[in-house]
Amino acid sequence: MRTLAILAGALLASSSAHAAIVINEVARDGDNVACAKEDWVELYNNGASAVDIQNYKMSDKELNAITFPSITIAAGDFLLCCKDGSNPQDFDFGIGKLDKVTLEDASGNILDTTGV
Repeated sequence: MRTLAILAGALLASSSAHAAIVINEVARDGDNVACAKEDWVELYNNGASAVDIQNYKMSDKELNAITFPSITIAAGDFLLCCKDGSNPQDFDFGIGKLDKVTLEDASGNILDTTGV
């Protein structure tokens, strides 16, 4: 019984590290400050430890997607992803008025989604 409790605790700790990455904010048509006025998505790590988002996917309503390279987001830190393509975490799809943005972990589990 004790072994089962330890195993369950380890699995829970492992899955909570992945679930710690969420979509914090989305800006359709950008703004005057970030990403050269292009669309952007901000990810946030609300967990207690750093998470490498390698092979995580972010997609729009039409299922255009980016697969992230190895990028570590520290606990309590943010990652800005721009449509402008100037950084490895940037994407090339547009975020339309009716689009939603979905974030999946490397196993294909949906971590967060926003929009309609």
